[in-house]
Amino acid sequence: MIYYINMKRKKLIFIIIFTILIALPESYIFSQGDNLEIKYPVIPGEPTPPTVISMGLPNYIKYIFNFSIAIIGIIIFGVLIYSGLQYIISTGSPEKLGSAKKGITSALIGIVILFSAALLFNTINPELTKLETPDLSIIEPVITPGIYLCNYKVDNIASIISRYTDENATEDELIEVAREFKAKIRNGSNICFRVAFSGNLSFTFDSNIHDGFAIPRKEYISVPANEENPTGVSIEWKYDYGIIFHEKDNFRGECYIGPAYDRIVGGVIEPPLLNSRSVTLFEKPAQEPSSDQKGVTLYQCLDYNKTGSCPAELGGDPADKTFPEIMPADDATFAFQDQLGNLASNNAGQGNVNGTRSIQIDREGSYFAVLFSENDFKGDICEVINEDDNNLLDQPIGQCEIAWDGHDCTGLLDWNEEEGYLRDCKPCANSLIVIKGNIVK
Repeated sequence: MIYYINMKRKKLIFIIIFTILIALPESYIFSQGDNLEIKYPVIPGEPTPPTVISMGLPNYIKYIFNFSIAIIGIIIFGVLIYSGLQYIISTGSPEKLGSAKKGITSALIGIVILFSAALLFNTINPELTKLETPDLSIIEPVITPGIYLCNYKVDNIASIISRYTDENATEDELIEVAREFKAKIRNGSNICFRVAFSGNLSFTFDSNIHDGFAIPRKEYISVPANEENPTGVSIEWKYDYGIIFHEKDNFRGECYIGPAYDRIVGGVIEPPLLNSRSVTLFEKPAQEPSSDQKGVTLYQCLDYNKTGSCPAELGGDPADKTFPEIMPADDATFAFQDQLGNLASNNAGQGNVNGTRSIQIDREGSYFAVLFSENDFKGDICEVINEDDNNLLDQPIGQCEIAWDGHDCTGLLDWNEEEGYLRDCKPCANSLIVIKGNIVK
């Protein structure tokens, strides 16, 4: 009996060793999984940032195929172990021995099938596992328009954009430019992505060692046909986007507004004046604002100067002002330094009884405002506002320190011997830029 059990153990050990040797390639499959992961930059408000995908769909299909083989191998291995143990401990029970033998036989058949499949796909005809996407630039040399940020310097990017937008470029030349561009932004483990919406970055953007650039959109314009242009079709290149760089995550800290729309020259984004952790992306409005749309209106009191919404310490009638009053058609941004008047805090960075407590946008999606806590479009607080807000005191631009005691505001009522209970938050907007555009969230 002891000899019989030892023989069964030897058989089981042999089968287990054989199965492990078969499964070794599958562990290699698992070790390759790390390079297939998707890299995502972090974003405010919305948790998902501009995404950077490291690989294409065919590689994912191949990975899923290999992963499935590995999972099946593990299941077979588990069945084999279970049936082997059942075979050892079932001595004296013919029924259990028969069931265990069937399990071992089925597992061995599964190993043969699995090994044959791997051999077929990877040795006999490896072409079956080679899934590749065609290079779309060969079909049509189009580079997706938009703003790109890279965590490295892109060699000759200005030259690439210039050649891509050359009206005299041939089809073959455009194909070559598109191929070169794709090769430039697929730089190993580095990150280079098209900014799809506003949010946090996965790296600190430093213009000294990183690059930002814009790809324009090709637009076909109908023109009178002539000898030089018998088709009557002309090509124009349009920049549809702009970007705001923020010093900290979640659009906090100082900010820098880059050139917008057709003010972008040669596709090169001027380097921001600060290292950036988040960005606000904006685009041209879907429709040109009509003449009856006011733009941005600032109010000194809550609820758009509604009666009873002004602080007790504010004397006189509350102020309001609309920007821009005159809209230069050729200017994407409208700056109004020193025109906030009594809508400014008059105490840069600390807040005051004066200041902006509510804001209206007419029309939302056509304009948005950038409020700064200091003059000259500077300050530790930079607030981008693209919709009506009847209470700016719950935003950073409305939460500055009080001049009389210097402590941080909490938004709660605070006691002052001279004036009684007052809210300890004071607005601190001191300069403003109104931009014709729509925030891409």
